[in-house]
Amino acid sequence: MYTAAYDNRKSLPHYFVPFLENTTKYCDLHLISPMRPRLLSRVKDESEFSVSLVSPGALPQFQYVTDFFDTLFVNYSTNKASFEKACFHRWFALNAATTHLNEGEYVCLLDTDFLIGLSPSDVLAACQRQAGEKQTQFIAEWVGKIPNAVGPEITIMTKAFLHSFCKYLLTTYYSPEMRPRLIEEYFDAIGGGNPGGICDMRAFAAFYELNQDSCFNLQELKECQMIRNFNSFVKEQTRKNESWKLCFQDGVQTLHRGNEAAQLLGIHFQGSAKDLMHLVHADISDITQEACEGFLRANRSPLKKCVDVVKKRVRG
Repeated sequence: MYTAAYDNRKSLPHYFVPFLENTTKYCDLHLISPMRPRLLSRVKDESEFSVSLVSPGALPQFQYVTDFFDTLFVNYSTNKASFEKACFHRWFALNAATTHLNEGEYVCLLDTDFLIGLSPSDVLAACQRQAGEKQTQFIAEWVGKIPNAVGPEITIMTKAFLHSFCKYLLTTYYSPEMRPRLIEEYFDAIGGGNPGGICDMRAFAAFYELNQDSCFNLQELKECQMIRNFNSFVKEQTRKNESWKLCFQDGVQTLHRGNEAAQLLGIHFQGSAKDLMHLVHADISDITQEACEGFLRANRSPLKKCVDVVKKRVRG
């Protein structure tokens, strides 16, 4: 399987090192990025798998396709247009990077704040076992029968499905006929006082409606589970007053809650939880809420510590 990640920045964010080191425990990774190769020297080379850097500028016709898409794009989002366009661009980049694949071969895109606990090939195999004779062309996670948006943590699809989705973005999603729907979805978000709006994963949800019979929801997978938002997971466990711990041993992620244990296919460290991705590589065999809080206190930046001291004095 062609497994990739996309980032259009020229330097490595701090959480990239644990992402790359964790991913290469399970599979080779194609990092589609304009960053300089020497930056990868920060990643420890202790795995049988490796990271290969793919320059977006070297991808066939990628610039032509994204230039054309940018003429169609409208930013129905409270996020910056540059951010939202980059999210859409990653699918065109993945499509351009996989022109050598056959239509039935699978590709996987990982979010760079997602730490996998299984190889994408093993995730695909588990989904196919559960789906039986149903032909599975697209695998991701979402909430509800008809999703508002698809989760970005891990997406697996056939090359044919990826190509069709890219074509859908150029021909249909930003067409005049879709404009009322996009504006309605945008206002449903901001009209309620929340940030957000139209994004690439909402586009996937719209495309899902046309291809439901060939899609598999990872939330229905019985062999293993996934933590789709680590911060939300911690808050929910605190609300339930339920003890938990995460174990990372021999390449297996295990979630223990009460007397139950479940293998994880991955953990999504969204938002501020990205700081905790380094904890996976720290010298801590079990991760608990206490370990998370202790790690954050010990690794809080000097500026943040200074701000906290000022706040404390003001409140005092």
